[in-house]
Amino acid sequence: MKRQVPLTNGAIHHVYSKSISHFQIFNTPVEYERFILLLQYYQFSRLKLSFSKFIRWTVTNNIPFAQAVTEAAKETSPSVDILAYCLMPTHFHLILSQTINNGIERFISKVCSSYSHYFNLRHNRKGPLWQNRFGNSRINNHQELLETSRYVHLNPATSYLVDRAENWVYSSFREYTRIIDPQFPCICHTKNILDSTTPEKYAAFVNNHVETQRA
Repeated sequence: MKRQVPLTNGAIHHVYSKSISHFQIFNTPVEYERFILLLQYYQFSRLKLSFSKFIRWTVTNNIPFAQAVTEAAKETSPSVDILAYCLMPTHFHLILSQTINNGIERFISKVCSSYSHYFNLRHNRKGPLWQNRFGNSRINNHQELLETSRYVHLNPATSYLVDRAENWVYSSFREYTRIIDPQFPCICHTKNILDSTTPEKYAAFVNNHVETQRA
């Protein structure tokens, strides 16, 4: 079935997917971190190893994951550019720009399939983890990009998981506001937004909208 909004190269899309029956798919920091590493790894196309084999290879050879991904990326090219992300207990939001044909479809398929396999093994579970196909909407201009990124980064505050966006570590908001956490990689192309503003102004733009978005 064709998508109502086609995924075309160069276009920016808000991409989102929910767990089946609102099942909680992120329960611990380790599970959130696993998904973020999957985003970091599978943004590149034509990788030689599956994520699990790649992880084992980095451990065996005592190579930091980020360094290993950087080296692997030299032999390939990105299928998507990640502009923003936010992981929630039962779903995720991404803002992506597609760089090759079918790049977003392949990226989401690999990330979600890999995480489903990991999660089911970890919890001795069988069956699908995600609802049908992921959803997407096209972002048509810079103002829409700003507002969509704000919506994505405010999801945890809107849901009363935290008071402010920076208090939720499983999103790219800290990349945008230059709160560097060595535990999490910087995986986003922030220039699309930060070329027109500063980290301080962007933080205010997001956090000043908490109550409005909740309403």
